[in-house]
Amino acid sequence: TNAVKVPNVLTVNMDVPAKNIQELVAYAKANPGKLTYASSGIGNAQHLTGEMLNKMAGISVQHVPFKGASQQLADTAGKHVTYTFASIGASLPFIQGGKLRPIAVTSLTRASVLPDVPAIAETLPGYEFTTWQGLLAPIKTPRAIVTSLSERVKKSLAVTENTKRFADGGLDIVASTPEEFTAHL
Repeated sequence: TNAVKVPNVLTVNMDVPAKNIQELVAYAKANPGKLTYASSGIGNAQHLTGEMLNKMAGISVQHVPFKGASQQLADTAGKHVTYTFASIGASLPFIQGGKLRPIAVTSLTRASVLPDVPAIAETLPGYEFTTWQGLLAPIKTPRAIVTSLSERVKKSLAVTENTKRFADGGLDIVASTPEEFTAHL
């Protein structure tokens, strides 16, 4: 089963005048070569998320890799980097503390924990970059066991306490069937 989808949130430091993705793109175009974005490493999902934004929006913003989310978020909040892509869960303390301004989420739809923050796709149709967390079994696992495991995971994810915990962390529960997950893969 694909258990959850994990969107990122694009946040800017508080000196950036942009309040939404349209304004951020305009700001990047008006300041060529001056903006930077942080990720937690070269070639990871956050880095590729930023490059996808560059390509789809027709901007050129320099990537600054860090060794982890805590440093990338701290340096963005410290105004050493213009903006960053990071998980919603890691970003929330900075957002709630007024250190970073959320501009958009990377899923196709808004995140329930940040309902006032639009999806990038609302401005750039088709923009989606999420990661996922799922469970896989060895290829020769009997079908009955795969089905049973999938159903148990789905039941566990449907428990209100778990649903709330995942939503509060910015995760979207998927709980797909084995067939849906196979098609996704």
